[in-house]
Amino acid sequence: MYLAESQEDNGFQAAFLIKKEIEHEKHIEGTCWDSIHVVSICVKEEKCYIDLTSTVFITFDCNWKELGKMSLAGSCAKVAKKHAIALPSDYAKNPNGFYLSQIGPLIEENEGRLRGTVNDHYITKQRLIINTSRINEEYVAKGNTQLMEMNKANK
Repeated sequence: MYLAESQEDNGFQAAFLIKKEIEHEKHIEGTCWDSIHVVSICVKEEKCYIDLTSTVFITFDCNWKELGKMSLAGSCAKVAKKHAIALPSDYAKNPNGFYLSQIGPLIEENEGRLRGTVNDHYITKQRLIINTSRINEEYVAKGNTQLMEMNKANK
């Protein structure tokens, strides 16, 4: 975690870096999930304003005997805002507790949205592509004349 003063009065910025790695699990050689969460906080007129930008970078390496080696990499970003949050009565005594109670759930929610997006866009589509190529290879290997006729018609 990194903290920096904001150019605005009564504010600061923070960056949270999260790295998750998986090594050798079944046919997976290595997977890495790097996420960066940049938070900007400003307090104006007894209200707190939080802007969060989250970016995830994922790399995914597989090695299937039937298909060979395959690598997949991508990134995705999401923005979340939480504005006009009323400051609690004990804010002056414990502002850090207030900030953490607001930032933590916001980061978790945004990372959950990113996880869903990555799963939909990268993992599910990869499975679709692999399964489609398997079907085509099976048809060709069996000498499926219907597929060969469709290929000739499309040319």
